[in-house]
Amino acid sequence: MGLAALLLAAGRSTRMRGGDKLLEPVSGKPVLRLMAERLQSLGVDVYVAVSPDFPARIRVLSGLAAKLLPCGTSNEGLSGTLRSAIARLEDRDGVLVTPADMPEILTDDFRKVIVASELNSSSLIWQAETVDGEPGHPILFARAVLPEFRKLTGDLGG
Repeated sequence: MGLAALLLAAGRSTRMRGGDKLLEPVSGKPVLRLMAERLQSLGVDVYVAVSPDFPARIRVLSGLAAKLLPCGTSNEGLSGTLRSAIARLEDRDGVLVTPADMPEILTDDFRKVIVASELNSSSLIWQAETVDGEPGHPILFARAVLPEFRKLTGDLGG
């Protein structure tokens, strides 16, 4: 079924003390919308993991082709969101996962990870590197590893 992009936007923004970091403007747009637009420009199906507790996030995505994946398990932390969202995308050839609160990830960064997956199709996970050479985002997971997300618990990532 091709590649899907998953934008993680179901977190609680607890460190913002009442604000919502995903609604903060970057380049004149809420960061959530900006990131969704960047993913859409790749020509892949874009899915956004959202919590029903944040209707304003859903509103800023209005008019985009991104498909919403309500994640009632987001109160469990990142693992609950990933488990719920990836379960609905297991039929995809792969899923490119990225947090919505990282506007420093540009469209070209997404493309580089996708190209890496095409050049080295024997791998199961492809990951960007930070400027310090550390593993970073985005991360592309091949279909073969998607069922492993069912086992995630706590506030851990993939």
